[in-house]
Amino acid sequence: MSAVSSALVQRLGLTSNEWVPVTGIHGPEEALIYQVTMVLPISEVGGGPTYVSGRQLEVAELSLPGLSNFEVILGMDFLHPFHLTLFRDNFILSN
Repeated sequence: MSAVSSALVQRLGLTSNEWVPVTGIHGPEEALIYQVTMVLPISEVGGGPTYVSGRQLEVAELSLPGLSNFEVILGMDFLHPFHLTLFRDNFILSN
């Protein structure tokens, strides 16, 4: 499941009263979930940017102790239709 930080939830003014169980590195816990549309820019080789948009997702609000520098964690619910390559310092996402 993809996740967003509490700071991003506040900045975007997201509201929810639905809790779901999530399991992470700190074990099971309950998290609020939000309905969002995720838009991710993808550049084509030799061309301008194209955009993947309109993906409706449920995202969990996560507060990770010791990890305060994230806004969004993309989970397999978002990434599964793409080809992902990690090469040196590059993160390459293509369809």
